[in-house]
Amino acid sequence: MEEDLPEIEQLKRLEDPEQAFDELPPKWIGVVDVIKKRRAVSAPGPNEVPYKIIREEKDSKGELAIVWLDLANAYGTLPHKLVELLLEIYHVPDGIRELIKEYFNHLQLRFTVGDYTTSWQRLKVERVTGCMISAILFSAVMNMTCEVSREEEQRAMDEVRSTVTTMKVIHG
Repeated sequence: MEEDLPEIEQLKRLEDPEQAFDELPPKWIGVVDVIKKRRAVSAPGPNEVPYKIIREEKDSKGELAIVWLDLANAYGTLPHKLVELLLEIYHVPDGIRELIKEYFNHLQLRFTVGDYTTSWQRLKVERVTGCMISAILFSAVMNMTCEVSREEEQRAMDEVRSTVTTMKVIHG
């Protein structure tokens, strides 16, 4: 069992959202629309899409964040309590947070080779390589960590400036 996280005062507590999260099941027409759009995006081929995005950002002098993950090790390194805190900070509704928690805690897998299918196996690492929700949560936790680091760096720089200013006043 994981131990509780210490209170992290640097974490930004976001304001409550203006609109409630829509937890209703998707409508069929919406599902069909998403599938059509995804197929259209993937049509050029697996390698063309990233290069197109990179080219567009370069041409527009925009910024592009790329996350390279060691898929064999990345997901098991995130403490569950940290993921739970992240979902709370981002106002993910309780029902969806519980669904994500259950997904990770009770994940099972089986596979078929030829005519043989294995029985269901509980996963020990609790994350599946290629699992979209794991990649999203990993990126979100890293983003939250970077924000805290930036704020700490800014606080330290402000302290240094204040000390230098005080020294100038004292020593002329």
